[in-house]
Order: sequence, then structure tokens, then C-alpha cells
Amino acid sequence: MMTWTEVLGFDWPIHAMVNVGNMIMRGVFDKCPDLNVVLQEAGHWWVPFIRYRMEEFYEMHPDDIKITPRKHGTNEDYLQRSPSESLRDNVYLCIQPLSLPRNSGEARNMLEMSLADEMFIYSSDWPHQTLDPPTWFYTSRAFDDELRQSILSKNAEEILRL
Repeated sequence: MMTWTEVLGFDWPIHAMVNVGNMIMRGVFDKCPDLNVVLQEAGHWWVPFIRYRMEEFYEMHPDDIKITPRKHGTNEDYLQRSPSESLRDNVYLCIQPLSLPRNSGEARNMLEMSLADEMFIYSSDWPHQTLDPPTWFYTSRAFDDELRQSILSKNAEEILRL
């Protein structure tokens, strides 16, 4: 990837998706169930894809988990939780850049599929600005008050155990 657009749009999210998938499928969150991973500037559009894809492959090929080094070394056969449970319970995403669809209905659907109420944490790109205007979080009809509260404080309180 050579251009700023390629890196900003694709490089960081791809690496986040691959690393999160590796941690989940290799059982890192089985060994460390209280570990919380927070990703900054990784986007969120990949969350629905990896959520459903990991579930699909885990259901079709559960024996693959046995051959991962950590599982093989401890004689464990399968994950203790489904991949999507580990994603939901142990991974959090800072919301900059959020890059939601302009249509508020589509944006709400994307937020729901991305588990925004459980995984998103507020962040800004201050002092520089890339994609999201400073007011978008309060003016977008995609967010209701409950979702805003989850993103602004509830999810961070959960991570910090406050």
C-alpha cells in the first residue's frame, strides 16, 4: 500500500481484523478471559464480517483449533466460548474514524451489526481531523441516547472496571 488513502482505508483495519482473529481462534481469551484489547484507528466495518466468518468456520472445522500451538501444547481441544462471544466480551474499538453511511437507517444497521453498544469507546482524532467532523456524534440520527451513553462512558467503565 502506497497512498495515504490505501493505508487509512484498508491497511489498519486489515491488520486489526487478522490480529483479533488470531487471538480468538488461538484461544488467547480462553487463557486470559479478563484480558481486554482496545484497538485505536482500526475502523469497525470488519466486525460483522469476522464475527460471522469465525462462527461459520469454527462450526464447520472445529478440529482446526486443536492444531494451534497453544491448544496443542495444553491438550485442549476446543475454544471455551464461541468466537463471537470472545469478540464481544474482550475486544473494544475506539470510534475514530467511524465512517458511517450517510443514510441514518443504514448507519444504525451497521452500528448494530458491529456491536457498537458493547464494543465501541469514544475517541477523537484531536488535534488533527481526518474523516469525522467534531459534531457528528451528537447530530447523527444513527445514535440514540442509550447508545451514546454506552460509547461515551459505559464501555470504558467496563474495561477499567469502574
